[in-house]
Formats: sequence, structure tokens, C-alpha cells
Amino acid sequence: MAKQCTIAILGAGRIGQVHLQSLQVVSGAQARVIVDPYLTPAMTKQIRSIDAEVEISANVASVFSRSDIDAIIICTPTTTHAELSFSAFKKGLHVFCEKPLERNIKKMQKMIAMYEESKLCYQVGFNRRFDANAQEMKRLINTGKVGTPRMLRITSRDPALPSLDYIKQSGGLFFDMMIHDFDMARFLLGQEVREVYASGGVLVDDAVASVGDIDSAVVVLTFTSGVLAYIENCRETSYGYDQRMELLGSKGMCSTENMTPHRALLSDTKGIQSPKPHYFFLERYAESYKNELEGFVKAIQQKNPTTECSIYDGKKAVELAFAAQKSFESNKPVIL
Repeated sequence: MAKQCTIAILGAGRIGQVHLQSLQVVSGAQARVIVDPYLTPAMTKQIRSIDAEVEISANVASVFSRSDIDAIIICTPTTTHAELSFSAFKKGLHVFCEKPLERNIKKMQKMIAMYEESKLCYQVGFNRRFDANAQEMKRLINTGKVGTPRMLRITSRDPALPSLDYIKQSGGLFFDMMIHDFDMARFLLGQEVREVYASGGVLVDDAVASVGDIDSAVVVLTFTSGVLAYIENCRETSYGYDQRMELLGSKGMCSTENMTPHRALLSDTKGIQSPKPHYFFLERYAESYKNELEGFVKAIQQKNPTTECSIYDGKKAVELAFAAQKSFESNKPVIL
């Protein structure tokens, strides 16, 4: 029987609590401590409602002096990812790191160099790879059911604009929001991108421009084989969390639609009515968060440093985000 994996969660905000919730049902894993220097009574109360036994601390550094921790989950701001990863490598701890991996290229290169020397597991939090719809679409592509891929379309629209404080520290739409879609395009097609062209603007709220960002964007990726991928993001919709994909191939087409609370349709004199999509990612992707942590724990138990969403995948997504930002600013395609 494999040894139980004990985990420290760094960051007790929304995504840290999502991972704590997932660990309640992940076989072979236990959340030992959740750490955040900015703990509030409300955060503590929410954590206790999820896990009554987990330790709660404000001392991040203390995690790296403990002998009862096997791995860390990094849910802190992107600017802290590199330093926390460095500390984990030195201590011999496996790492699960939320996206984006790092926006500082030199630090990211050092992270990869230390990872390659460590032989530890390192997984990046692109949870959408672990969604059942994405997994099935990947299977249909890999088994040739749709033939040779020609065009891929990914639509991602949030239900509501986040706060300006959040947008200001997020790194921008390409790094915070569309980075999931960059990874998904690579995951589905199994190829690398050779050209990026981005266009975008402020179409939801003029205040977004005041913090140096955009709220709507379209990006066209040209892959090495010539396959075209079209990605669109918008920070606000009136009808819920809009997550759809479609791939056209030489034999046919496969697509995924929005998930809804139920699939019952009401037909009456007003028309045909169905429920709106799930409101946000917490409902839509709840199962995928559990699945990605199961994959991480399995890799640790099997002593396999090659996780299902590796540090190299994290690096590629960051490179695409940089290319999209450069293309948007120059209004020109960027060759990779």
C-alpha cells in the first residue's frame, strides 16, 4: 500500500480552499496544514467548515522546516511562485503550482533547472485538462475519429468582471484568463505554436483601462502543422460561465457545450427553455480540481517526476501569453 502523501497548502484564499475541499476526497492524500500570512476570521471559519482537523498558520516559512510534509500546493500570487518553488526544491518537497507558472523569465528558467536536478514531481494547475469533456475531445482527436485537425475554436467568458484590485495584480487577461485556453489548445492538438496574433479592447467597463488591462480579446494561434486555433475571452456575460470548444477535422467535427444544473427542457408558448450554464468555475470545474490532484498524488506515489501537466507545459503557456501581449501591443503577428 502506498504511503499517504501529506500536503501543505500555501494560500488560504478561494483557490486554496478549493484544493482543500478536493483533498477531502483524494485517495492517499491528506492536507496537513494551510498557511496564509493574511488570514482573516472569515477565512479561518471557512477553512474549518471544510476541514475541522487541518492546521491553520500564518507562517509560510515554517512549512519548510517541518519533517511531516511531502508536498506543497502553491496558491499564492504569481510573484511568489518562484521563491516558494526554490524553497521546496531545497527541502525535497513535491510541488503543485497554480497558473501562471511565473512571469519573470529568468526566475522561470531557474525553476526549471532546479526541477531537473531535483527529480521531484512538479505539476501546474491547468485543471481544465482533467475535465471529462476535454478528456473525451482529446481521445476523439487522438484516435482519428475527426480525422486530421484543421481548425480549433475555444470560447471562454466569465459571468462577471472581477474587482479592479484583482485585475491590477492579475498580470493581465492573457496571463490570468486566456492562459488556460493557450494550454488547452496545446493539450488537444499535441503540437506547438509557431505564430500568435492578438486583438482586444475594453468593451465591458472603461475602468479596466485605468489599471492597464483589457476585458475582451481574440487570439489566433497557428500551429506548426498549419492548424488554426481561434480563442476568444470576455470578462462578462449576462447568462453565466460560458465554456465551449469545437474542433473541425478532415472526417468531421467534435464539440463540447456548456454544463448546466440539469438537461431538462421546457417547451411552451414562450419557446424552448433550458437552464443557464453554471455560474462560475467553482461549480463548472469542481470535478476537474479533484482529478488533477489525484494525478499529482499518483505521480508522487509512483515516484514519477513527469506529471500530467508538467513544468514545461506551464512554461509554454507563459510564453504564449507573452507573445499574445506583444502582438496586442504591436498589432502584428508574433513568430515563436
